[in-house]
Amino acid sequence: KLTNMRTSTKDATVVLKATYAEVTKEITLIEGDAFLEAVYRVGSATHWLQAGFSPSLVDLVWNADMDRVWPTDAAYMGRRNPNTGIATAWVLGTAGATHQMDFSGTLMRGDEIMAEGAFAVRLYAGVTGAPDGTGDIAELRAVASGLVDTLGPRPVSADYYPTADRLVLVFDQATDPASLVPTGLGLDEDGDDIAEILLGAGTTVLETTPGYTLTLEVDAADAAVIEALDPAAILLLMAAGSVNDAGGVPNTVIAADHGIGVVIHAATLMTIDGRLDAGEWDGYLALSDSNDSAWTASNEIDGLYAAWDDDYLYLAVDGIVTGNSWLLYVDVDPGGAGGEVDLSGLDSWERGALFTASGFAADFQYGCYQHQSAYDGDSFWEITSAATATDRTGDVISDHDAAHAYGNAGGSEMAIPWDVLFGLAPGQVPVGAQISLVASVCWDPEPDGELGGDSVPNNAAASLPTLDTVWTFTVDADDDGQPDSWGEVDVPSINAQLRLMPPQPNPFNPLTRISFDLPGDAPSHVTLAVYNLRGERLATLVDGTLPAGRHTVSWRGRSDDGRPAAAGTYICQLQQNGRVATRTLTLVK
Repeated sequence: KLTNMRTSTKDATVVLKATYAEVTKEITLIEGDAFLEAVYRVGSATHWLQAGFSPSLVDLVWNADMDRVWPTDAAYMGRRNPNTGIATAWVLGTAGATHQMDFSGTLMRGDEIMAEGAFAVRLYAGVTGAPDGTGDIAELRAVASGLVDTLGPRPVSADYYPTADRLVLVFDQATDPASLVPTGLGLDEDGDDIAEILLGAGTTVLETTPGYTLTLEVDAADAAVIEALDPAAILLLMAAGSVNDAGGVPNTVIAADHGIGVVIHAATLMTIDGRLDAGEWDGYLALSDSNDSAWTASNEIDGLYAAWDDDYLYLAVDGIVTGNSWLLYVDVDPGGAGGEVDLSGLDSWERGALFTASGFAADFQYGCYQHQSAYDGDSFWEITSAATATDRTGDVISDHDAAHAYGNAGGSEMAIPWDVLFGLAPGQVPVGAQISLVASVCWDPEPDGELGGDSVPNNAAASLPTLDTVWTFTVDADDDGQPDSWGEVDVPSINAQLRLMPPQPNPFNPLTRISFDLPGDAPSHVTLAVYNLRGERLATLVDGTLPAGRHTVSWRGRSDDGRPAAAGTYICQLQQNGRVATRTLTLVK
């Protein structure tokens, strides 16, 4: 199915322009040529194209003569009927596409090609001479020699982030950051092709290797001018030769009528762009995770981050996922009556999630498709029952790096207004408000996909899609109904370690000793509790303030009400300032 199809003629030339999803193509036929030329712009994901050939069909039906066309450099490929001289072929030249495979069907033979970014191909149909001793056909070699890469990069989107004074440009092919001439880029506020501001020569490009994204850090003077423009009307302008693709081909002019709008994002505490810059989340809450994915290193969550201000709760999932997705679950009243513990029947992002962590019931979920294609996206949902969820994506600010443009610095970032989470006035939270989080990788598609591979925090004993451990932190420790200011928040060092030692002895009967190390240089609130495998709290061993350092407590295999626990496996969970550590215990009798 094609959309936005247009045809035009000029003299003896016919041009067809068509788009579908992320693909645009322009097909040109010039009178007298024995080929069509097609220019494709498909973005960063690899695309495959097939064409089947049956030259001189009547002759083919009677004698099935059809020779393979295949030169040593694979600049073209197809079929030729030796009885008629009629040949049909893909002609690739050096314009970006490569051969993938050949295939066959009823009365047909064909070839598949592959490419990404911007590339050109020619489809040849006509009479040729016989191949020479090397397999070369003169007519096809002439067509291939005229097909070279002349396609420079074109911007497809532009985003400006005032928090970091950054202009992020996404191109339709890999672009060389070292070639950028910042003064060739301008912003046009009124569509007259005259820039209200040209970027200064002091603009810094953050990327160092070719990629589809260029992140430009502008100076303070340029930032002030950009932020004073009408955010609803800004268009990107680019002079010819402002940037080259990875092969050295420069861009052509980008004018106002190309319609590349510049999206001006909100000024937020964090730059919500899916790029977790070094130091960006320092000084806020962090829960790191080791490289422990049960799948592959390219399906790994490295950690969760949390911060807040008067307007938003900021959350981030740090990691990289390939061909799958991840989900983040949020409980805004841990231990309260709201939320759901079994999401296996949910009507959106159903991935079999079952929560057995004590007091956790999901009120919201964030999901992000990461298949490195144009169909990737993220969404935020309010869970209204075990079977239903309401899309709240439009009420939050979020972004993600599904295409891996930022490599190991990529992830998901979001800013969630407090009134979305709690339904109170903007900037208001319940007295003593806490938040609990847990995230997991999941495989697609629905309805068969489920959580798997990796979760943060790690499960204590359960296997995904069951989640038995969560990360909990307090946002209103002073009980004034407003998010605490960061001068009042006890922020643990990201590098400090909370250590829960192996219980001694284990298995045990009747007593085991549990030692743990608390990081920091000041007392902190700590809980140490024992849970059964259903996530129910059996015994609370510590719930209070302890100084930093080594501590040891004992458990005699009894519940808080003094009843002996049954023989079996239990989970010991230690929590301090949002950090979580777990160990298993085995009671024998």
